[in-house]
Amino acid sequence: MIPPLRMLIGAFFLAWAGALPSLAEEACSPPIHTGPQSHGARSSNPNISSGDCARYREAQEVVDKLAKAGGLSLNPVAIFKIDDFGVSYNRYDRRVAISLGALRRPGGVMALTGILAHEIGHALQWDAHARKAIFSQPAYKGTVQFEAHADALGALLLERSGVGQKALRLSHVVSWGCSDMLIDHGNAYRPAHGDRWVNGVLFRERVVSLAAIKPAGDPVELIGLDAFDERGRVRGVFLSTEPAVAAGLESDAFRRGLIKERCGVPGWLFRLEDWRRRWIK
Repeated sequence: MIPPLRMLIGAFFLAWAGALPSLAEEACSPPIHTGPQSHGARSSNPNISSGDCARYREAQEVVDKLAKAGGLSLNPVAIFKIDDFGVSYNRYDRRVAISLGALRRPGGVMALTGILAHEIGHALQWDAHARKAIFSQPAYKGTVQFEAHADALGALLLERSGVGQKALRLSHVVSWGCSDMLIDHGNAYRPAHGDRWVNGVLFRERVVSLAAIKPAGDPVELIGLDAFDERGRVRGVFLSTEPAVAAGLESDAFRRGLIKERCGVPGWLFRLEDWRRRWIK
């Protein structure tokens, strides 16, 4: 017996629709961030595509894992519609904001993970600030130390959450590149890129041991601001009780050598760049 024509058409339509991506699954309506960073160069393509949605959901999943590892409750991740790369934490809205330019950058969310961890580190800092005023002198020496401290908290969260610290160093290399890590000197607001990268490498063993401490209390309790000097460099004495080892970990020669070794970039390239920066304005 031949089924009615409309039944055949209905069955064909259902099979055809099932082979297509679900619009409901692809669509998303993330909160739109309208803070200061949203006033940069507007996005040339402000429409949020299905690919943007997939990366947004992936970023939200990472933020949720990191926040949970730190005992934090945060609002959903927001989007600001600019082409520039931007990731920030808004302590008033209690949310991370990511630019469309960052979401669309090659490397995907994996290359953003370490930066997201850094921003959740800021969330922990501000929570601790509200309870204990951790930024009062002499413990807090300025934003350079503050930024280095957020990097360290991010490394701890990456370890505790199971996301992995490799993401932090990957984010740094993707964001800056090996050459920039050797020649960047930082400024009054942030440590040099190289110092931040070396901090992450040196912190690994200490972070693993701290992450193993149960219960999962506030990571601010486990890594103090005084673990860093005014330049944002992790103190050798925080990593080793041996004075000679501590001094070696703080030396410029050791830090530059570590970056060269891990990056595999010839030394003459850095000498040339140092000369260029010194003499060519």
